[in-house]
Amino acid sequence: MTQQQLFESLSRLCRNYETKLESLEKLGAACPPGHLTERIINEQIYYSLNKMADGHHNQIAIPANTRDGVRLIRELREKRVVLHGRRVLRRNIKALRRALSELQIYEPEQYAGRFLDHDGIALPDRDFLPGQFNAGKWIADTKAGNYETNPYYPEDLKHDTRSGCLVRSKSEADWYDMLEETGLLFRYDSAIRLCSGRVIYADFVVLLPKERRLIIIEHFGRMDDPWYAMKNMKRLQDYADSGLVLGRDLFFTLETKGQPLTRAKIRSTLRRIGL
Repeated sequence: MTQQQLFESLSRLCRNYETKLESLEKLGAACPPGHLTERIINEQIYYSLNKMADGHHNQIAIPANTRDGVRLIRELREKRVVLHGRRVLRRNIKALRRALSELQIYEPEQYAGRFLDHDGIALPDRDFLPGQFNAGKWIADTKAGNYETNPYYPEDLKHDTRSGCLVRSKSEADWYDMLEETGLLFRYDSAIRLCSGRVIYADFVVLLPKERRLIIIEHFGRMDDPWYAMKNMKRLQDYADSGLVLGRDLFFTLETKGQPLTRAKIRSTLRRIGL
């Protein structure tokens, strides 16, 4: 989870607390007077209602074998939740509001200078939080071709792109050409290490420069082949297990013999990405 996602989660949690507090305030106004006492005597549970009346403390037995008694026990138990829950929620809301007003994203590249993306001199990884994306290094390595690519079945690299790069299918060539048209920096057939430690090779890893984050684009080209389809559904599950969210971090297109990939479908996917 990135810092931004964490802050958004804290903000969402604060809103949920506020909504719940509002509902507990309404419930509190409808709670019965007094509070519940529960005792066990000879392995039997006894309930009583404790309340003040005319300046005196009264304790009234509540029969648990009647409908009205069960209803009162349930309402008094809920009153406990309301009273304790309101205190916790108020304290948490106050703490979250204060934290959200003071927290700042730690982003080394914002402090490094104007030409980080242009001079090829990237910050070292030690300046970043564990797991934080070093965009400058990724850009420099991508431009230099200094990254791991898929070593398997090199004989399948036989489809030309406009820039002369060889890819594994005509549809991947269409994707490659249209990504180049966007002007974005991307890697083809690039190694991705999942949280499990397993390495897979994504069709395209694309840098979104304004957000300074990566997205993955996969194309599944033989979805009328049951074995191929199942293998790639497992691939999507592996991505999800590593915390990648479909529609935010991961996008895909697919085709069958009867419904091949079109440039219109690629453009539609690019629009969903925000390109």
